Amino acid sequence: MNLETIKAKVKNLLNLVWEMHTEFLRYFVVGISALCLDVLLLVFLKEVLKLDSVRAVMLGQVPVFFYVFLLNKYWSFGSQKKGLIHWQFIKYLLVVGFNYIIGIVTMLVFSHFLEFDYKFVRIGTIALGVSWNFFLYRYWIYR
Repeated sequence: MNLETIKAKVKNLLNLVWEMHTEFLRYFVVGISALCLDVLLLVFLKEVLKLDSVRAVMLGQVPVFFYVFLLNKYWSFGSQKKGLIHWQFIKYLLVVGFNYIIGIVTMLVFSHFLEFDYKFVRIGTIALGVSWNFFLYRYWIYR
């Protein structure tokens, strides 16, 4: 691979990153606000309603689920086509279902068995999900 080819590939990559920066920034804002909502619901369900951490994660995910889907669909990725919402929602369900299972298993292993603080376990799980979700949302769900 010569220098010109490398320069062209780097330029293409930078152009792609620049094209995605607005979407990513919006996705990031939705994610941060969803993280706050998620953790607040988790603490409320665990500390106020006295649910165990696994049940609190399970119940707290429901409103966060719809919040993230709708904000990402209409604001982050600007998907306005109404006919696609059915397929987008099914794809979103698959991604969220996978993340949901990972979140519950992670909480069970790290919070219950290894006795890590449940709040840090949840934040860590969400941070990992963010890394692959942006690309799944952009190229598979809302494209």
